[in-house]
Amino acid sequence: MEPGVQSKFRMTERRNVIYRKYLQSVFCIALVLTVLTGCGKNTGQTSRSTEKKEIDIPIILTVDPTSGKKTEQDVVDAFNEEYAGTYHMQVEWIMETEEEYRKNLKRLNVTDELPTVIYDVRTLPSFYQMMVADGRIENLSPYLEEDEEWRNMIEPAVMEGCTDEDGNIYLGPISTAAFACAGMFWNPELFAEAGIEKFPETWEEFWDCCDRLQANGITPLGLHTEGTGWAPMLIATAEAAHTEEGYAFMKELLPESYSNDTGLEIAETLQKLFRYTTEDAIHADYDVAYNNFVAGKVAMIPNGYWMIDQLPEEWKEKVRFSAFPGNKLIASPETFGWAVVSTYSEEVKEGAVEFLKFRTKFNLEEKKEQVISSIEEQGKLTEELKAAITAAETMVLVEDLYRPYKQKRRTRATIAKEKGLEPLAQFIYAQEATEDVEVKAAEFISDEEGKEVATAQDAIAGALDIIAEHISDVADYRTYIRDITMKEGKLVVTAKDEKAESVYENYYDYSEALSTIPGHRILAINRGEDEKFLTVKVEAPEERILRYLEKNILKDNAFTEEYLKNCIADAYGRLIAPAIEREIRSSLTETAEDGAIKVFGKNLEQLLLQPPIAGKVVLGWDPAFRTGCKLAVVDPTGKVLATKVIYPTEPHNKVAESKAEVKKLIDKYHVNLISCGNGTASRESEKIISDMIHEMNLPVDYVITNEAGASVYSASKLATEEFPDFDVAQRSAVSIARRVQDPLAELVKIDPKSIGVGQYQHDMNQKKLENTLTGVVEDSVNKVGVDLNTASASLLEYISGISKAVAKNIVEYRETNGRFTNRKQLLKVAKLGPKAFEQCAGFMRISGGDNPLDATSVHPESYEAATKLLALLGYDINSITSGELIGLKGKVEDFAKMADELGIGTMTLEDIIKELEKPGRDPRDEMPKPILRKDVLDMKDLTPGMILKGTVRNVIDFGAFVDIGVHQDGLVHISQMSSTKRVEHPLDVVSVGDIVDVRVIDVDIPKARISLSMILDEKEAANRKYTKDNSNNKNNRNNGKGNRQDRKPKKEGLNLSGLAKFMH
Repeated sequence: MEPGVQSKFRMTERRNVIYRKYLQSVFCIALVLTVLTGCGKNTGQTSRSTEKKEIDIPIILTVDPTSGKKTEQDVVDAFNEEYAGTYHMQVEWIMETEEEYRKNLKRLNVTDELPTVIYDVRTLPSFYQMMVADGRIENLSPYLEEDEEWRNMIEPAVMEGCTDEDGNIYLGPISTAAFACAGMFWNPELFAEAGIEKFPETWEEFWDCCDRLQANGITPLGLHTEGTGWAPMLIATAEAAHTEEGYAFMKELLPESYSNDTGLEIAETLQKLFRYTTEDAIHADYDVAYNNFVAGKVAMIPNGYWMIDQLPEEWKEKVRFSAFPGNKLIASPETFGWAVVSTYSEEVKEGAVEFLKFRTKFNLEEKKEQVISSIEEQGKLTEELKAAITAAETMVLVEDLYRPYKQKRRTRATIAKEKGLEPLAQFIYAQEATEDVEVKAAEFISDEEGKEVATAQDAIAGALDIIAEHISDVADYRTYIRDITMKEGKLVVTAKDEKAESVYENYYDYSEALSTIPGHRILAINRGEDEKFLTVKVEAPEERILRYLEKNILKDNAFTEEYLKNCIADAYGRLIAPAIEREIRSSLTETAEDGAIKVFGKNLEQLLLQPPIAGKVVLGWDPAFRTGCKLAVVDPTGKVLATKVIYPTEPHNKVAESKAEVKKLIDKYHVNLISCGNGTASRESEKIISDMIHEMNLPVDYVITNEAGASVYSASKLATEEFPDFDVAQRSAVSIARRVQDPLAELVKIDPKSIGVGQYQHDMNQKKLENTLTGVVEDSVNKVGVDLNTASASLLEYISGISKAVAKNIVEYRETNGRFTNRKQLLKVAKLGPKAFEQCAGFMRISGGDNPLDATSVHPESYEAATKLLALLGYDINSITSGELIGLKGKVEDFAKMADELGIGTMTLEDIIKELEKPGRDPRDEMPKPILRKDVLDMKDLTPGMILKGTVRNVIDFGAFVDIGVHQDGLVHISQMSSTKRVEHPLDVVSVGDIVDVRVIDVDIPKARISLSMILDEKEAANRKYTKDNSNNKNNRNNGKGNRQDRKPKKEGLNLSGLAKFMH
């Protein structure tokens, strides 16, 4: 007799899991923690009556149509009890099916009657994306960032699953469990009627089972087609995963194609399944399939283990739960969180977020109960362990405590336990043997089917497997090994093919201490490994680790000592070391990525804050060969005056005609500056521009502009809306022109990751990178401020408190009602409430408006104080625009006294004075101006010792790339940045956009390599050790291997060949 559902499910925990994000993304199969629910009507009120202090949080929950159970009632009741007097979940209970619920979500959104909290939004992808794009649901990332306790309750896999493509979290990850598994529920009574004793173990047996059930008048399967097609898709994908190719295919998040054997097999299985189901399965949702199963009309139904709670009580002992044939469970992250509707007041939304936090905590407590119950059933629960689990505040800690007792996948140890060898393992580990262990082991020889143990040595081997796994599970051992490996271990790198030429040659025979290896080397090594040039391993102090384990495990027993020594070595080498190596390399990579992202963020900030070249008519030049160079002329305001395509480069070589066309544009529109992109054919275009300036004596300068991301912008929806009549190339030329007029306003239109001022950016955690870069853009925009009457929606959306939807509304209001004349008019913009106004007003500037203070960064809340300050010092508000207030700070004798008199803080007073002295100041004015050129240099013109002025284009961990006016940027190594101090990081000395004087050290034309120094005195530079970044590092020890004789010697200096490959 098989055990009941609950105990049977615990047995399945050890089975193999197919991690099924694929089911979510490709087939849109929705995993649900509770019965999917419907929606009712929202009153829009934030409290039940004006007399009550409690804030009501409207929510619609459902009643299970089958059991009558109210969904989430226990959570709601607990929340209302704990938050009594502060918040109250105002529930409207509705009895609806999945489909009705989904339809109602859409209907309630249209009528603006959504409750504060909604859920299962991701089961409707287009609806969810629309809600995010329109700003209809709250971004929960700031709440999670501020609340460490909430974050720690959630497993990383769940957090990642809830993170949207834009890097934000809109669905509160209320679930703390990483994965929810699905298998097959089956009715043993119906199986028995067909003469079937157990659930099929293979797919052949499964289809035979279906045939036998059907032959006996029993419908085999409960299926449906509506919604996500969850049930049939579970079976079809589980069968597809029975082959290696199918398993690999199913693990892909977004397969490139479904036109393959696995895709065909899934389609065929789906077709086949519906021969074995009920007539009402077509056009039915899951509720129909479920009702057929609990009514005894079908023998099997696939679903997740959560269905146990939905089954009628009398069915819980009658039904069975098994893995799919092939011993497989389908699993997917439980990430279907709940969303907070953004149209409610701030206090109501804050209450809704508190409910989501409470729901997460409730889930954590449920997990603790499950863990305690599981360990207790194993008879291994102690009071000390129970107290530790109960006190755990994070899911990670709960899992760590549960680890030694968790049912594992089928390992060598679990196989040995199944053969009954655990008592022998305990005997050996106790180390109290008084005779040869083989004597005891002989008692475990067995020929019982499934538990075969042929010899005493086989019994001992199995027992040692059990002990090895036990050793590997001891948390203290792992902690020590992890720490000592990190302190004393090394990263050892070798070449897969020593003769292969690559940019990774410096790492072909390389090792460095884990504790000191810098981040940029980790990232370079990782990429070399990914590209199959390098083999990487962690070399730990193995002898010391084994001595530590032996000291903590071995006792004085001659009969068991040798066995246990071998077992300890096996436990470390087979189980512990690989896991520790993965952890350490993951940690090193994460740290390296964090450092690289920080540098990237700083580079991006400097690029965004480049000073605009104002008041000039600019000709944007997008260079190319075959398709010609695209030109665009823009006036000082950025308005496009003309576009043109010329063909001065290969294969056309229409140089004279092209120069004539450019001359016409310059004369007609009085062009002052040519902005030439630095992409393909840039070198050739620059030569033509320089020749023109001199040949025609043109009063024009030119500048080489970083065009990274211009092509991305030109093909974007935003560019299409901005220039519907231009082709992609013309838009790119416009972007290149505008970038010098106002870099910030133009660059915010481009995904920050496409601007390309960082190293290895495509190897980074993309969500973390995007969050950082978006934050940098927001900070930069807010630091500079925007002109409310000219700023585009793409610029406005980066202002604090302004969403994409509100930014569009601001532009629409401006177009409908004319220019803004005062900041208070912002409150008339749709969806811009008092809270958003409070956040954004200080960053919105209005020139020539009703109040001169609107043109400054002084916040409206401080207008009264600013006006009073001016009056006390003998000025009025009109003095702001007259320039009379320069030196205002000197007129305040006692800042503390003045601040008290104005009723503001001292720091606020200082900020107000600073702004009044220079109203509407632009922090970009303090940045180095771009270098404008008339002449062009070639690499062959460079000679060692030349002193040149250049612009820092990129900063990396070991130096900076500087544009000195030739097509190839030169590298200033970190050792050549200062002769007076040790430079810890290049960012301590330079930033992107800085203008620096450099000296040429070396020029390698064949390799397109330029070495520069910021130490202009050659004697001082000679005192600085100029080393290779990698191979001569003091930590690069070859462990006695010596130098290889089969490799040609390298010149002293950095190997920069192909380094451009890393610069995106």
